[in-house]
Amino acid sequence: MSIHGDAINTNDGLFHNSDTIYLFEDWVNDAGNEAFSSVGEGVVILKNEDQRIRGLDTTRFYDLRMEGTGIKYGDLGVFVDGFLRLNDREFNLDTNAVHVFNTDLDAVNQQGGFVSSLEDGGLLRHTANTQTYSFPVGSSLGTTRFRPIDLTLSSASPNVFKLRMANVDATTENFDRENRDSIICEINPAFYHRIYQMQGIDSALVKIHYDAATDGAWDSIAHWQNDPKWEVTGGVATGINASYNLEFLASNNYISDYTFPAFALATISDSIDLRMMENPVCEGETHTFVADGGFLNYDFYTNDVLVQSGTDSTYTSIMLDGDQVYVVAQDDDCTYFSRPVTAEVYMNEILLTASETAICFYDSVIVTATPGFLNYDYQVNGITVQSGPFNTYIYSMLNNGDVLTVVGTDANCDYKSDPIVINVFQNQVDLSVDNFIACEGETFTFTATTGFNTYDFQVNGVTVQNGASNIFASPLGNFDDVQVIATDNHCDYPSNIIEVTIYQNTLGLVADTLILCEGETFTFTATSGYNNYDFYINNTLSQSGAGNVFATNSLGNGDVVFVEATDDNCTFESNAITVGIYQNSINLTANALAACEGDSFTFTATPGFNNYEFFVNFTSVQSGASNTYTTSTLSDGATIMVRGTDDNCVYDSEPVVITIYSNSIQLTIDDTLACEGQTLNFTASQGFNQYEFFLNGQSVQVSPSDVYTNAMLSQGDTLSVIGTDDNCDYRSNEVVVNILNASVFVEASASGVCDGEAITFTATSGFDSYDFYWNETLAQSNSSNQFSTNNLLDGDSIQVFAYLESCEFQSNTLSVSVYPIPQIIAYADTAIYYGVSASLNVEGGAFYTWSPSETLDCDDCEQPTATPDSTTLYTVWGESLEGCIDTASVLVTILSTDEDEVKIPNAFTPNGDGTNDTWHISYLDAFPENEVTVLNRYGDILYNEKPYIEEFNGMYQGKALPRGTYYYILTVVVNGQTQIFKGPLTIVR
Repeated sequence: MSIHGDAINTNDGLFHNSDTIYLFEDWVNDAGNEAFSSVGEGVVILKNEDQRIRGLDTTRFYDLRMEGTGIKYGDLGVFVDGFLRLNDREFNLDTNAVHVFNTDLDAVNQQGGFVSSLEDGGLLRHTANTQTYSFPVGSSLGTTRFRPIDLTLSSASPNVFKLRMANVDATTENFDRENRDSIICEINPAFYHRIYQMQGIDSALVKIHYDAATDGAWDSIAHWQNDPKWEVTGGVATGINASYNLEFLASNNYISDYTFPAFALATISDSIDLRMMENPVCEGETHTFVADGGFLNYDFYTNDVLVQSGTDSTYTSIMLDGDQVYVVAQDDDCTYFSRPVTAEVYMNEILLTASETAICFYDSVIVTATPGFLNYDYQVNGITVQSGPFNTYIYSMLNNGDVLTVVGTDANCDYKSDPIVINVFQNQVDLSVDNFIACEGETFTFTATTGFNTYDFQVNGVTVQNGASNIFASPLGNFDDVQVIATDNHCDYPSNIIEVTIYQNTLGLVADTLILCEGETFTFTATSGYNNYDFYINNTLSQSGAGNVFATNSLGNGDVVFVEATDDNCTFESNAITVGIYQNSINLTANALAACEGDSFTFTATPGFNNYEFFVNFTSVQSGASNTYTTSTLSDGATIMVRGTDDNCVYDSEPVVITIYSNSIQLTIDDTLACEGQTLNFTASQGFNQYEFFLNGQSVQVSPSDVYTNAMLSQGDTLSVIGTDDNCDYRSNEVVVNILNASVFVEASASGVCDGEAITFTATSGFDSYDFYWNETLAQSNSSNQFSTNNLLDGDSIQVFAYLESCEFQSNTLSVSVYPIPQIIAYADTAIYYGVSASLNVEGGAFYTWSPSETLDCDDCEQPTATPDSTTLYTVWGESLEGCIDTASVLVTILSTDEDEVKIPNAFTPNGDGTNDTWHISYLDAFPENEVTVLNRYGDILYNEKPYIEEFNGMYQGKALPRGTYYYILTVVVNGQTQIFKGPLTIVR
């Protein structure tokens, strides 16, 4: 089919394409489907300039080919089941993708053509092979570039990858080229690629192609990842792809992480040389490391720890044997790493031991060094006191804390021992006291320096304690002095002398009055000048602090008050004061102490007072001459009291606490998400005498049962309950019913199919499982929402039951038309002479196609005329009105023109005119062993003669056969071989 305009598909239309569509303008699909009913066949070729694939619906092509000139555009996503043949054209998808489902390696083919796209668009391919898949991508945005990528998968498992070549600086699309690993010198600024792994988990080798002449030289592949930032993917292989005429870089290791899609060409830094100027050295001597010059900065590392950073390419330090040093250098673009070098240090050790390390000041110490050294330098506090070959030495006249060392010399280096510190007994005892001044009668505690054998404590020069304890505790008099003499193994040591002091003071207390009303305030004042005052009522502490005044309204008749005052050191007690209180009382009673919420309470106070002030929860609610108070607004636990006033004082009653009967009732539902028509049980809290259930505010059940059941509820219905106990009624929470509503619809991949052709039924997605019923019989039960079969009969029905959250939903019932395969009959085989035509016939179909068609006068009619040059087998394809196809064939044999061969005419005219009134077969008399049979189109035998002597005259059972085409079978024996000739025989009247 050749379309010299737009190909427009609308109104649920479908193309059945088993051949080729040549399209010269745009492809437009607004049909609400994928445009083609044909599967696995059909070619669409875009033949003209700057054509578009557009419309509201995605088209699913089988073989899509780009030809002609200009750019081909995809204004929406494009599906290709079979082959995408780009040839030399650009296929511009904008932000869309072309999706190639065929996993063949050659499913995408090009001769310089490429797929271009923006943002997340691209070329999407399915893979199922460990060989290399090519993604021919490029762009004509700015500089035109064809930069394909090849992917080689790690397994043959199914995967789906989408690729785009971004013909821009990666930084402009938020992949900052400056945010890169230090080893990377530069990221390609001209373009980069995006690789998305849409399905599957296999890793892949990535090969990026580029043109070194225009793109520059690159030596690595960088991937935006981790931090994220640009990092190298590892080692690469290089080469030239002759078919692309482009260089390539290919990753040596499989890449598995495509979380971030950006890949780009990159260059990485070379190594830098690091040298040691001397190695090995003696312990304590320095190593010098020198790096290549010419860099802006050098970071030297020892055992992976940064030890020097700056412009100096030399690093000098004292090293340990085996320390590893490397350098990291930077220039304007790159970071360069050296190999680590290992420092060597001559290793030896000298030990020094002493006969004693604790001595009296007049004692000597003998030291011994490790033997085997050439020379020994003995030192005191770093000063050499003896040098020679001897490994022993005697020290005398040492002071406490002197440090002894030795330096031994072997063939390579000097080695210094660890130091020995000498302790010379020069002791001292210190005496301390917990307090230099105390109150009279308090104990002083003295502590001497520990570590002595005995301690002799003296007070005013007289020994008061002797023994091993370094602590002495005792009361002392004002200005007494204390000293201790301590003894160790060598000497006696007198301590410092401590003198103590005893504090002395007085305290008084006065009151502003000695008699008041109950609750009125008494004020007590103590002598001033003390740091703290503790006021006591009946020996119970009531106030403590810096204030010397104590005021209280909580005293009772006959209570006793006194104060203890503290200055910086001691506590002093005052005189005691007894107080008097005017005596009276008021009582409060209630008509009830417990009631339901909202009930009324009446409270009555003792009569006889001038005024009554009632309080609820200590807030005044009524004041006046009345001694009663009535209210119905109390809450549980409310406290009520009354304050009565007489001529002298104000009196408060004891509080009365009210109980409001409190209870609660909860309503629960046995299933928070129910199916339509499901029986739901609502359960109230137990323990109530009676329950009244309400549905949407209307009473629906009153009984002692705490359960209400209903199977006719709707979404959003509300339930509540009132529970009654021995005291009151209580209303529950409100429960809202949640009914799961969903619908399922089943549709077929085609409204009708040919007998034996596969059809797929698809149910609404989103359910847990599906039961497909075929003529009310279960045909498939699983989680798939699709069911396929090629065994349907015309009028068969399909229905689906879908299940979600244990609920069942019933779909529509779908009936499918199954069209019969036409019975194509072609007749008849015949033999003709060269240059003679034969009439072919076919029946059983609505449309026909004959092949080969070159020697036919018509290749799509019922009765074509064949004029073959040689014996030819003609095949005819018959198609019904519904598109179902069957085939048949006719053999036309070309006879030789030799005179001794049979010549079979395919028609005669039994009309009585004396010409061709019988069917005459020339030269048949040369072959006496023969038989002729004539049949009608249904296979009925109308004539049979053996041998053929009485020629066929078109009569059957005494009646003339009607005009039309019949069939003959001629059997002859030639040279002992049986030959059969068949063909049509037309009676013309």
